[in-house]
This record gives sequence, structure tokens and C-alpha cells, in this order.
Amino acid sequence: MNEERQILKDAAVKIVEDRIIEIGSKEELLASNPKASVVGSENFMLIPGLVNSHQHLTGDRLIQSCIPSSIED
Repeated sequence: MNEERQILKDAAVKIVEDRIIEIGSKEELLASNPKASVVGSENFMLIPGLVNSHQHLTGDRLIQSCIPSSIED
């Protein structure tokens, strides 16, 4: 998806180390980066990273997280 929230087809993502640097058409990115390694195929779909942040804090975990470890008597 681009800045106008349009779904891109035949697009590519330029990644350097662990950062997304550029998103654009596959043709344009390959032309401007001829030595780039290509991962994937025409049958792939790229979606944003999905993180499961759902966690139940119950029982001992909840109690331990609320009690400082340096309580003085």
C-alpha cells in the first residue's frame, strides 16, 4: 500500500540491513538497484508484520509484576 492507501501490484520493497528504504514498482526498483538480491516470486503477497501482543497476566505473573523485588519489612 502506498501513501495514498492504494494497494500496489507488481511492487517491490527495498530493504537495507533491517530497514525498509523504498517501496515502488518492481521494474523501477530493479532498474535503480541492478545488483539487488530478489526474494519471492510473482505469487507472493507482502503484508505488514503482524504481532500477537495478546497476553493474559493472571496468577503469579501478575502478582510478581506488581510487587517490587526490594520491599523492606
